[in-house]
Amino acid sequence: MPVKRSYRLLLWSFLCLLPTLLPAQIISSTTISGILYDRETGEPIPYATISTETRQSVTGTASNDKGAFTIKLQQELIATDSIALQINCLGYEGRTLLLDKYQNHELGRIPIVS
Repeated sequence: MPVKRSYRLLLWSFLCLLPTLLPAQIISSTTISGILYDRETGEPIPYATISTETRQSVTGTASNDKGAFTIKLQQELIATDSIALQINCLGYEGRTLLLDKYQNHELGRIPIVS
């Protein structure tokens, strides 16, 4: 009988803790990364701004000195099923990429036109 009671206690404890464990599993994010480069010269484009609008604000980052960037977005803050990723840099044409919010995106090398 004591063994059966301990199983019940264990099951009850698990069920009580379950609601605290679920939100961590439900919250998911989308990661977008890439490397910006000049289409004509092939050189990386440092310090360009990469941004997207979420429900609450504009989220963004800048490319590093090698043109690389990574941006992480929580999916529940993205208003639509696609992400409009805006890339801007002084001296270059702006570029907008539409991406699926439900996937991570390793965009590789992204050409930018001056």
